[in-house]
Amino acid sequence: MKSRLAVLVAAVAAALTAYAAVSAAGADAYLYWADPDMHAIGRANPDGTGVDKRFVTKVGFPQGVAVGFGKLYWSNLAGDSIGRSSRDGTHVDSTFVAGAGRPQGIAIDANHIYWASLDRDSIGRVNRDGTGLDPSFISGLQRPQGVAVDSGHIYWSDAGTDVIGRADLDGKHVERKFIAGASDPDLMAVARGHLYWANQGSNTIARASVNGSAVKQNFVAGAVKPLGVAVSTGHVFWVNGGASSIGRTNLRGNVVDELFIRGVWAAIGLAVDADDRPPQTKIAGRVPKRTHRHSLKFRFRSSEKGSSFSCKIDSKRWKRCAAPEKVKHLKAGRHTFRVRAMDTAGNTDKTPAKSRFKVVG
Repeated sequence: MKSRLAVLVAAVAAALTAYAAVSAAGADAYLYWADPDMHAIGRANPDGTGVDKRFVTKVGFPQGVAVGFGKLYWSNLAGDSIGRSSRDGTHVDSTFVAGAGRPQGIAIDANHIYWASLDRDSIGRVNRDGTGLDPSFISGLQRPQGVAVDSGHIYWSDAGTDVIGRADLDGKHVERKFIAGASDPDLMAVARGHLYWANQGSNTIARASVNGSAVKQNFVAGAVKPLGVAVSTGHVFWVNGGASSIGRTNLRGNVVDELFIRGVWAAIGLAVDADDRPPQTKIAGRVPKRTHRHSLKFRFRSSEKGSSFSCKIDSKRWKRCAAPEKVKHLKAGRHTFRVRAMDTAGNTDKTPAKSRFKVVG
């Protein structure tokens, strides 16, 4: 039988191991910004320490910055290009995508890179590997600045009309005046069911639900020429262009620090490490192994809130679905139903949940 001392030592060791795991997980998160004066991408820890104003250099004239899937991306205004590097700052390619047309804000998802093009008054798009360039993916805007993307939509800020626009991921169902009443809106972000954008005209950070409701144009008041916006698990960050600083507030917007990081003289774009971890999908409830029914309902869930789903039966193609999903016209024999979740950062479960069953008769 173990002594009390041995039990205590084991408990402490387990606690230290857990603490180390949490610390290691959090140590990889960073805040990044684009600094065109220094021709650099800066970086700091989300708590404001470890400031490196020249984390990536020789990047051209950066405006927006995005991070995810092991890469850093930025819009290079002077080079009319999209730049890219490894997340650790190596393998810099300032003209990864040429012909972007004076790009401003930039966003990424699992499949594409998006940016706001001043030359073309459009939202451009390209595959994440740099192929399939479409510089006028969404056209007819007036002065696009920021762009953001989640699992269902593309959003942009149009400073020419003081609105936030929205479209489906395929560029269809364009809503040019999705949210009105912005004030010279600049770069923007989307996270956890909310849109955020910088209102240069009113010196505020705005927020709204992704369905266009609950609009607060003065979510944070008193910003100084705000530019880029980024959101982490617990905070909203923005660039104070008129105060050479990065501000920070909690997600409720009621604890504000306008000088959270000082001395970032010409920062514009802002980004926080994206969530690269795919969600886990689980089929819920009891699914019979044998059944006489030729239609079945499947219930499922994701480990991450806000996920969307794709389903398939046997060798058919994946298609968008939602729980409960009803599968009809099942023939007699063996079948396999599969479902996978995709989170709001665009990460898809690589090990879909599946259920095997047999229709008898």
